[in-house]
Amino acid sequence: RKLFRSLAIFDGGCSLPAIEELCATTDAPGELLDGVETLQRNSLLRQEETVADDEPRFRMLETIREYGLERLAASGAEDELRQRHVDYFLSFAEEAARGFFSPATASWLDRVESDHANLRTAVRWCIEHNDADRGLRLAAALWVFWYVRGHATEGRQLLAALLALPEAATASTPRAQALLGAGQLALTQGDHAAAWMSVQESVALHRLIRDERGTADALLAAGFVARLKEEYQSATTLLDEGLILARATGHDFITAACLHHLGMITGDVHHDNTAARRLLEESLALYRALDLPRFVALVHLSLGAVAIAEAEYDRAHDLLQQSLTGMRQVGEKLGVHGALDTFGHLTSTQGHTERAVRLAGAAERLRATSGTQSWPVVQRTRARWLASARQTLDETAYQAAWEQGHAMNQDEAIAYALQENEPAGLRPPVTGRRGDHPADRDQDRQYTDHAVPAPAATAPGITDRRRRRPDGGAG
Repeated sequence: RKLFRSLAIFDGGCSLPAIEELCATTDAPGELLDGVETLQRNSLLRQEETVADDEPRFRMLETIREYGLERLAASGAEDELRQRHVDYFLSFAEEAARGFFSPATASWLDRVESDHANLRTAVRWCIEHNDADRGLRLAAALWVFWYVRGHATEGRQLLAALLALPEAATASTPRAQALLGAGQLALTQGDHAAAWMSVQESVALHRLIRDERGTADALLAAGFVARLKEEYQSATTLLDEGLILARATGHDFITAACLHHLGMITGDVHHDNTAARRLLEESLALYRALDLPRFVALVHLSLGAVAIAEAEYDRAHDLLQQSLTGMRQVGEKLGVHGALDTFGHLTSTQGHTERAVRLAGAAERLRATSGTQSWPVVQRTRARWLASARQTLDETAYQAAWEQGHAMNQDEAIAYALQENEPAGLRPPVTGRRGDHPADRDQDRQYTDHAVPAPAATAPGITDRRRRRPDGGAG
C-alpha cells in the first residue's frame, strides 16, 4: 500500500531508478522489485518501453493515480515525498543539461522528453511553494530542451512565473542562466523586445558574479538577439567580445557558436561569401572536434545557404542533405523548418516551383505547431521567391502545392525534401551556374533559419544517482 501511494507521485510514469530513489524503504531492494511486480500483476501498474534508452518505464492509469494521490495526501507523507521528487528531478535535469552538449545529445533530449511531465510537475511545485532556488536551477537546466524540442510557449510561461517569485530577485547564477533561457525562448517566438531585456540582464548578472564562462554564454545570446533585431554593428561587437572571452576561458562550444553567427552576419550583411564560408568552416571544425552532431547539422545548413548564394547548386544540395539527415538523427525539431525553407529556395532557384512551394508549406506548418517564427531576413527571402512562384503557377496549382506541403508532418516533410519516397529520376537537376530566376536577384540572402547554437546551460556538478539493480544490471 505504501509503495502504491508513493508511485502516484510520478506524473507520466517513471523509470526503475526513480522508483528505487523515491520509494525505497528499509526493505531490501529485492522486496521493492517484488512490490512493483505485485502491482503489475494486479493491473495497478503498467510497464512500457521507452525510445530514450533501454530502461523500462512504469505508469499508472490516470484514474488509478488519482486514487493513489488521495491516499498519499491522507497518509501525511506527501510533502516530504514532493521534496524528494523535486530533488531527484533537479539532479536529473542538471545531468541532462550537460548531456545536451555532448555526443549523446539526442539520447538526453529523448530521456528528458520521457520525463517531461515529472519535470513540469517539479517546476510547478517550486512555483507554488516559492522555492526560487530549485525552481530557477530546474529552468536553467531545462530551457535548452524547451528551445530545441518546440516547447517555447510552456517554457516562457514557467520561466516568467519563476523569475517573478520574491526570492528570485537575488543575483545568482541560476537567475542569470534562467534569464538567458528566457531570452532565447522569447527570441524563437519573435518577441525581440522581451528577449533583449532578458539577455541584457543576464550579461550584467554574469559580470556581477564574475562568471567569465557564463558571461561568454550571455554575450553570445545578446549577439544573437541583436542580429535578429538587425542591429548588426551591435551584434558583431557583442559576438566579438564573446569570442575573445570564450577563447580565453577555453570554452570551445561558445567559440564555435560565435564563429557561426559571425559567419552568417558576414554573408547576410557584407555579402562576402568567401569570408562567411571561412568562418563557418572554422565553426564546423570545432563542433566536429567536440563531437556535437546537432550543431554540425546546423552549420551544414548555413554552408548550404552560402553555396546557394554562390550558385554552387550541387554543393548546396549535398550540404542541405547532410543537414537534414543530421537533424533527423538527433531528433531536432526547432531547426527543421529552416532547412526545409532553404531546400525550397534551392528548388525554386532551379525552376521546380511546385516542389518548392510544397517545401515552404511544410515549413510553415512546423512553425505553426512549434510556435516559432522565421528570422526577418529569412522572411523577406522566402516572401520574394514565393511571390515569384505565384507568378509562375496559376492560383489553383499554387494553393494545391501549398496545401500538400502543409499537410505533411515533420517526418514526411524531411523524407520529401530528401526525395526518399520518390523515383531517383524525380530529383531536380542541378547546375553550377546561377540562372536568371527572379529569386537569384535577392539581396537579402538566407544563410540560416534554424536554432542558433544556443549558449551552453551552466549546471553545477552532480553525482550520478543511478544505481545498479539487484539483478546486477545497470540502474
